[in-house]
Formats: sequence, structure tokens, C-alpha cells
Amino acid sequence: MTQEGIDLPGIGDKLLQRLERSLGGRDELIAALDRGDVAQLSGVQGISRRRAVRMVQAHRGDEVDWLVTDDAETLTREALEPFLDRAVTNLGRAQLETLVPATDETTFEDRLAEARQRLDDLADADLDTVVEALEGVDHPSQPRPQPERDVAVLIEDGPALEEVRAQDLDRWVEVATETDTVDHHGVVLAATTGPTPPGSVHITAGQGWQAVPWADRAWAETNRELLEALASLADLLDVDDHATPILDALEAEAVAEPPDLEEIARECVELANETVEQEIEDVSISGQDVLEVMQGGHSQAVQTVISEAQAEARERFKDETGLVGAPFSDEYPLEVDPEGLERLRSEVRQDRAIERYGAARDVAAAVRQHREGVEAMVSQAIDLDRWQAVARAARDLELDVPEPAETFSVEGALHLDIRPEGTRVDYPLPEGVALLTGANSGGKTTLIETLAQIAWLAHLGLPVPADDAEVPLLDGMAYYERPRQLGAGAFEGFLRTIEDLLLDGEDVLVLADELEAMTELEAAAAILAEVVDRLDERDAPAVLVTHLAPYILEHVEARTDGIEAQGLDEDNELIVDRTPKVDVVARSTPELILQRLRNTADAEREQLYDSMIERLER
Repeated sequence: MTQEGIDLPGIGDKLLQRLERSLGGRDELIAALDRGDVAQLSGVQGISRRRAVRMVQAHRGDEVDWLVTDDAETLTREALEPFLDRAVTNLGRAQLETLVPATDETTFEDRLAEARQRLDDLADADLDTVVEALEGVDHPSQPRPQPERDVAVLIEDGPALEEVRAQDLDRWVEVATETDTVDHHGVVLAATTGPTPPGSVHITAGQGWQAVPWADRAWAETNRELLEALASLADLLDVDDHATPILDALEAEAVAEPPDLEEIARECVELANETVEQEIEDVSISGQDVLEVMQGGHSQAVQTVISEAQAEARERFKDETGLVGAPFSDEYPLEVDPEGLERLRSEVRQDRAIERYGAARDVAAAVRQHREGVEAMVSQAIDLDRWQAVARAARDLELDVPEPAETFSVEGALHLDIRPEGTRVDYPLPEGVALLTGANSGGKTTLIETLAQIAWLAHLGLPVPADDAEVPLLDGMAYYERPRQLGAGAFEGFLRTIEDLLLDGEDVLVLADELEAMTELEAAAAILAEVVDRLDERDAPAVLVTHLAPYILEHVEARTDGIEAQGLDEDNELIVDRTPKVDVVARSTPELILQRLRNTADAEREQLYDSMIERLER
């Protein structure tokens, strides 16, 4: 399906609508495709991870039909697993998953050179520490608006107001252009050029984000873990550290919680009244004092006690709240003045709102200055994740970056599934076709699978399972595993997949395992001879595992290499030289397999295997 901004072959209208709905809209879908967010795309119902990879490749215009057969696709997906398993972030994994093979000499050589350089750069890095830091890396999250309920912002018509509305900043606070529409708010911040409306607080805000800084501040807080991870990785990234300035602004913005004015006022009043009661007991009253008391007043001495207690209460309230003017009555006993308390609460709300606004604006300024740089750091961190995964796979499995060359040869090659332990193999591939012969269970299939892994990973620009490898630029790869299905259908299917290779002459690496199993042996030998003859006309190598080499060679000349078995060891295992000998036809040695089975059989089965061995030796 091709629509504006999106090119997704095979995606119908309904699925496209589901993608947009799940991801939050057309722009969000395009953004996910742009950054190759396979995890997010495959989280949508109906989109597998494999399909998401192809969607990203199609969107980027990177689709390459390099893998000619389904067997090749299966094998190469498995070859990527050691790298994918070591990626920390979804986006780092997606970078590896969406790689496509190089199709020209320059790209091929540049990729291998980059891989060599990046692995050298990470050679001395503490990769475990890098992995720990990368756990906090992801694409920056967009916070959900949480409106400031006690604040309104008054902005005059003009560029600042247009910016606020264009960027949806008015979802974070009530924005108005007329004073009378915000009277119900506790605090009104007025970003006006003229006189400040009564009851509002003037702020200077030439830009919309300065008047409404809470969205940017929330972005910083929402992505704090990401920013901390990026700051810890800064020395390994090829960009300046833009995360730390935002973190510093967040740390500096601490705004103290407002005191509980009512509780403090009540405690001050109770303490003052208790003090008065205690001190009055010790006051000596004169005749004049008695007369004043009888007239309903306080004596001079008592009034002094009350005044001192009131003064102490006001001072204590000021010390604990920082506010001038206590919400107390002037009479005795002292009482909390509700109107005075509410007036102070309003003052605290306004002061705190202004303080929070200023702190948010400082953070917003840092975000506006450094957000683009943070995005660049994220891209670098994801790239670092890709390469640390490659570096750890290379370290753990002893992989090496191959050299681009005219011919294909490997030294110390060993299948990814059994690296780093196991017997390594040296093998120079032919410029044309080689028939690979030899012992059953001698490693022929493992060898051609290893060659497929090496060819694929080299064209992706990744290290390969060999101590040294030289790999030519290839037009593609066709891999045929040993047929699991026999009969005309399997044979016809094979011929249909290989006919183009035999006719168009492209430099496609062909690796095939015992194709003769699909039809009668005599016919298979003749047909495979024609396949060998055609493949040999190209410049690309081909290796065909076969037990029919002597019969094929009756029809065509071809290089024939062999993996030889010398016998059984004390543990009843085959003694095999797994490195093929060039221009040597090696026997399948079925007698060794029979001998191995005989050595572990009971008496009845031992006799059976003896009979089989005897027939072989006739």
C-alpha cells in the first residue's frame, strides 16, 4: 500500500489503519518506520517481527532479493541470533535485523572497514558497563499532559500565543487572552507588554515555551532515566554531552513543599495560651488590678503576659513558615483567624506557583537548548548498542572481520552453533563448482552451512565464524538443505528454484546438500552433471555435497574435494579430518557407521551389523 509518506507493499487499508490507530496516527507510524522501531511495529496485532523488519526495509527502499531460496532465509536468520541476543535496546536489535546485504564493491568494502574500525574502538572498553548503561536507552518518551490546576497564563495575541497553540502547550495550563476568564484561578501569570492586570503576576515571555514551560519540564522528568544513561555513555559517543545540562537543571529546580499553615498556627496558639495560663498564676495583683478585672478587663500585669505570649507566637509562626503576619486574633485567649489564614494560604500558593514556574522555565530552557542534541545522543547510543552486541559476539565466539577479495577462502572456520569449541576447518572455495564428498557425519553439511553464514555476515558488514576469511562480492546466495521430502514434487520444486541461476549467469553462491535424494540415483547423477556444467560457466563459487561424485564425473569434469575418515577412536567416535582435501574423492565410509553401531549393540544386533558389514566387503 502506498500512501503519502508511507510505502508499504502488501499492507492493505485495514492493516494500515490499525497501524496508525495503534501507534497514535500517521506521523507516529512514519516516525516508527524512520527509526526502524521493529519492536513497536510488531506490537501491533497482525504484524510479526519478520514482517515489521520487511516494512522498515521497504520504507527505506532497502529491500534486496539477495537470498534466493527459503532455506537460505532460514539459515541466515539463525546466523544473526548471536548478535541479536547481545543487543540491549529494541532499537539496537532493530538496526541489526534491518541490515541488508551490500550489493556494490564500495559498500561492501566500506562496511567491512567500518566493522574492523568499530571493533578496534571497543577493544579496550568495559563492555559489561556499557551494557548496564544501555539498559536505560530508548527513544525519548512523550509525556501525557497534566494541567496546572492552580495557575492560568494570560498571553496577548501575537507570535507567542500562536506558538503555544501550534505546539499544544495550552494542554498543560489554561491559556487566556482576557483577564476576566481566569479570575477563578489562584495564580494568574501575565505575559503582557502593557500593565499587569489586578491580582496577576507579570512574567517576561517572548516565546510561547517561556510562558508555558511545563511541557518541556515534563519531557525532561519523563526521560530522566534515559538522560542519566546517555550521560554515563557520553565518553563513548561521537557527539557532545547534551544530557547532563538537562539533568543539572532538574536537580536545581527543587521547590520545597508548602508548610501546613493551619497546623502551625494552631500549635502556636495552643502554646501561647498555655504560656499565659501558667504565668498568670505567678502574677501578683494590686488593688487597681482587682478593680480592672472586676470591670471586665485585664490587669496591666496580665496584659503584659498576654502581649508577650502573642509576640512569641507570631515570631514562632514567622520562623516556621517564613511569612510575615500571623493569622491570630488580638484577644485572649488567642484563636486562629480563618480570614488571615486564607490570606496567607493565597500568598503561599502564589509564591510557590511563581517559584515552580521559574524552576520549570529553567528546565525548559535547558531542554530547548539541548533536546536536539539528546536525540543525536540517542541515535549514537543505539548505534553503540549495535556495535557492542557485535563486539561481544566477536569476543565470545572468536569471530573475525573478513577481507574483501576476488576469491572465497576460509581458515579456521567453525559453525556458529559450535563456536568457540570444536575442530576448525580450512577451505578454499573454487571459482566454479566443487563436489564435496566424504564420510557420513564427517561435517560436510556443517561446512556448507558455515560457508553460508560467512557469506551472509560478510555482506552485512559483520564479523564471521572464521579465524581468517576472504570473501568476494556476490550477487546473492542459494542454499539447498538436504531434501526432507522425496518424489517428483520435491524434485520439480528444486528445478524451478534453480533454473534462473542456471540461465541468467549471476554471481550467486550456490550451496547444496545431497540433492540426489530427490529422485532416482542414476537420473540424479545425469541431471546434477548438467547443473554442475551450467554453474561452472559463472564466476561465483558453488559447493555441492554429494555421494554421487563418481557417477556425476562420468558426465562432466568438476573439482571434487573430500572429507576423509580414518576409523573410530577409543570412545567409538569417528576419526575425521574435517578439512576437505582438494581434488580428492572421499568415500562415505558407511562401514565405519556400521562398526560404531556394532560396537555398542547386544549380541543379536551385533550379528545383524556383522552381516551388513560382510555384504559391504564383498
